[in-house]
Amino acid sequence: MENYKFKRTQEDRNKYTYEVTVDYSVYEKYEIEAFKAEAKNVKIPGFRPGQAPKEMIEKEISSKVFSRAVNKILPDYAEEVMIKDELSPISHLHYDLKEMDKDKGIIFTFEVVTQPVINPEDFKKLKVDEPSTEISEKEIEDVIKNMVRNNVAEDKITFKEEKKSKETDDKSGETVKDFDLTEELVKDLKYQDTNTLEELKKNVKETLSSLKKQQSQTEYTNKVLDAAIKVANFHVPHEMIDDQVAGLEEDFKSRLTKIKLSIENYIQTQGTTIEEMRNHWAEDAKSRISSDLMLVNLAVKEGLVATESEVESEIEKMEDKALRARYKNQSNKDYLRTIMTRERGLAKLIELVNGTKSIKEEKTKSVEVK
Repeated sequence: MENYKFKRTQEDRNKYTYEVTVDYSVYEKYEIEAFKAEAKNVKIPGFRPGQAPKEMIEKEISSKVFSRAVNKILPDYAEEVMIKDELSPISHLHYDLKEMDKDKGIIFTFEVVTQPVINPEDFKKLKVDEPSTEISEKEIEDVIKNMVRNNVAEDKITFKEEKKSKETDDKSGETVKDFDLTEELVKDLKYQDTNTLEELKKNVKETLSSLKKQQSQTEYTNKVLDAAIKVANFHVPHEMIDDQVAGLEEDFKSRLTKIKLSIENYIQTQGTTIEEMRNHWAEDAKSRISSDLMLVNLAVKEGLVATESEVESEIEKMEDKALRARYKNQSNKDYLRTIMTRERGLAKLIELVNGTKSIKEEKTKSVEVK
């Protein structure tokens, strides 16, 4: 395309605003095409469609012709600008027609949000404390005592004097009967052929440790993601969030309909409003979208995008034949590729945060995450 010029007027992270000036002669060309398209639909009494005198047709459709021509020029030239500036948009473009003059031309601005630019080096500066996975003796004993309370007859338990438990819900006013753990209680419990208190404690500790490690890893991953999103610091298009909120609201209303409960009744019983629910959904949606954008773009930056052969290999591993067949569809393949790429991005992020730092890196001020 020719007969135009542009300049970037604003830049805020991955959000850009451009001003574009197009020669008026371009509008005249687009106007001709718009007139031809609109004239086909004009009905003027006494004439066949499109056969009335041009002056009469112009009078009838002038505003439609103008709108059609302008609404074609703006996106066409905005797209050309984005190609020249090598932008990868992830939002709708927002246009503003500033001026239209035969001498000055067509002047308009547009705003666009692009794929965020991710710098892996930024993540090396993060310091995220890993949650403790230590299991205390009290935690082990509390679990065993609950097992005893639920599975051993009360007359076999020697209870101490009743006292208010700090671990119970204070609002309930409930009390808990405490007791000492004995070898006899362990035998009465009959837990997986465990005969001694020491063996039982060991088994319970192993189970608790496994659960706590899983929970800690999830908690740690979430903390890393939250910290990394803050460091990456990019815009998320509001329409992406709006689309997800709309989907969540539709799904929510559908589930209420199935149990014959109106949304009005639900929000009354929950002491909330639909606006508060939408705000909560919007926060969750923004968090999910931010994570996806960051991780996928990190994977792209690091050359970790899943290849076609890798996607095919993953599909072949699926045991369900029907599921395998569904993933032969290209759109489903692309979805799987995105999931695989995101997971690789997450693994890379954790690696960057946990990586051994050089002496030079250690001197760099870390971003503390509490």
